[in-house]
Amino acid sequence: MLYYIIQNSEQKGPLNLDQLIELKPCTEDLVWHEGLLDWQKANTIIELKDYFGVGSTTPPPNPRILPPPLPKSFKEENGDDNSVKSKKKRNSSSHVVLIVVFVFVLALIAIFYFGSMIQDRITHQRNSEFIERSEAQKKQASIDKEKRQQRIAQLQNELNMLEGLASECSIRYEEASKPKLFRLRSEKEKELDAIRTERNGYLERINTIAAELQGYGVEVDVY
Repeated sequence: MLYYIIQNSEQKGPLNLDQLIELKPCTEDLVWHEGLLDWQKANTIIELKDYFGVGSTTPPPNPRILPPPLPKSFKEENGDDNSVKSKKKRNSSSHVVLIVVFVFVLALIAIFYFGSMIQDRITHQRNSEFIERSEAQKKQASIDKEKRQQRIAQLQNELNMLEGLASECSIRYEEASKPKLFRLRSEKEKELDAIRTERNGYLERINTIAAELQGYGVEVDVY
């Protein structure tokens, strides 16, 4: 026959009788073997009567073979079915809370990550637009500078030409001012007026060009 014993809230077995006696059971230890309906104190087991030196008060064997039930102390330590269910519910609730917290943390990380990506993209786009504007401004400034230089060169060429024409008019005026044979005074005055008018037209244009060149920062003489 095989025996089970509970010592210090620890269940041991299956054991034969010799092994059971080697454990030195005390009277309060609970023992069970096939044929018993429930755990019995060790001193009530008939096979241990010689060990304890008492007569047996064990009830007659039951023909049914029942598995050894859990000891009461074991139930107290681990709780009854309702306690187990409550623990399971609490554990389940804890798992749900952990899952919710985990999902919330993942959502925060995702929001931060995608927010950073969007911010980086916006910053990159702004930088690209700024670079494009800067390049466009530089290009336009280069074009404006080239046009300015071309305009200055054009004005200076025209100015030089007009100054030459004005100088030629001065020479012609001096020649026309000299006395000549067979020329009436009225003819002389008419010729001088024509030269003066022509020269004044050149000088007026020269002054206009000079003012424009001064606007470009070029120093020129004004008549």
